[in-house]
Amino acid sequence: MQIPGDMVVNAMIVAMVAHANQPSEFIYQIGSSATNPLKLSVFKDYLYNFFTKNPWIDNGGNPIRVGKSFALVKTEAIFHIYITMIFTLPLKVLQMMNVVLPFHPLHDKINYLNKKINTVLRFVELYKPYSLFKGIFDDRNFENLRMAMNQNEEEAKAFYCDLKCIDWEDYFTKIHLPGLVNHVLV
Repeated sequence: MQIPGDMVVNAMIVAMVAHANQPSEFIYQIGSSATNPLKLSVFKDYLYNFFTKNPWIDNGGNPIRVGKSFALVKTEAIFHIYITMIFTLPLKVLQMMNVVLPFHPLHDKINYLNKKINTVLRFVELYKPYSLFKGIFDDRNFENLRMAMNQNEEEAKAFYCDLKCIDWEDYFTKIHLPGLVNHVLV
């Protein structure tokens, strides 16, 4: 799962200082998959709770209602089959109907549905590296570095980067999702 940017920057600074003028190479995984994992099922709850309390407004000024459950797919291929069967094929039928009907009465509806599908596909692309990834990063080197840094209380406060204490609910509902709404969904 992604890590808040300030912690990544702090970790990079700590690593640079710890290894200044050292010829050997160290690799640090700054990730939470081993020390503070976030389960996709819990993330679904964060999404539901956030968009229930802060509804996204459609072009008509109406709040978009979110459902409590939605399908989780195991592979990108299954996702694309699902999108094709449930959304793309019915849209193609509407497009064909619109061509044969006089005055093309379905034009606006087709454009609206196309935009919705494209929005979903943008989210899939954005979150694909996180949602379908099954690996767990070994962060022992980083944890050892962090523990060494904690010997100096002043440095530990200035360059705080303890991944175990990330409150995922707080992070997603107060930082990540509002940022997504304000900067990506605009």
